[in-house]
Formats: sequence, structure tokens, C-alpha cells
Amino acid sequence: MDPLTVSSDRRDGWSVVEVTGELDIATADQLGNRLADVITAHSPPRIVLDMSKVDFCDASGLRVLVRAHHAARRHHGLLHLVCPKGKVWRLLRVAGLAEVIPTHATPPRP
Repeated sequence: MDPLTVSSDRRDGWSVVEVTGELDIATADQLGNRLADVITAHSPPRIVLDMSKVDFCDASGLRVLVRAHHAARRHHGLLHLVCPKGKVWRLLRVAGLAEVIPTHATPPRP
């Protein structure tokens, strides 16, 4: 199992959160806590979650994405995902999240 690493910074008024590794039941809280911090740090929160280096995602990871999306919306903000085509992208499509949370193959331009 690859450990999850999460980093974040600000770019052009957006919080960019980059995730590497496996997003599963053992690591989901790590990402969820970071996203919660980012959402409350800026008003309104505008977040790009770069998942292009995520090797694996399970239902726990999807739950974190849904919660972060709803939290950002409650704070009148946005959450965008960066996820190139592959296993994680297919999971987002099958789960229907790619239609709910804006999902891009490459980082969107602000």
C-alpha cells in the first residue's frame, strides 16, 4: 500500500490540494481533514483537488469527495477535481460523481 501524501498551496485565488498514493479507509480521514481545513480557511472556498497521482480510490475516498463538495457548497464555494482518464476516473464516472463535481483531465485555468 502506498501511503497517502497531501499538500496544498494557493494559486491565483484557488486552493490547490495535491494528493498522491492510495485513497482508502486507512487514509480517507487524512484527506478529509485537510480539505476541511482548506474549506474553512478561505471564504468562499475555491478548491482544485488534483488526484492525478492517486493510484487507488475506494468508497471511503468517494465519501470524502462528496462531503468536501457539500461543505464547499455550504460555504458558497467550489470544488473541482483533476483526474486524468484511468482507474480512478472510471470510478468517478461509474459512481456518478464526475457529473456532480466538475472533473477535469488537466488542471482548469482560473
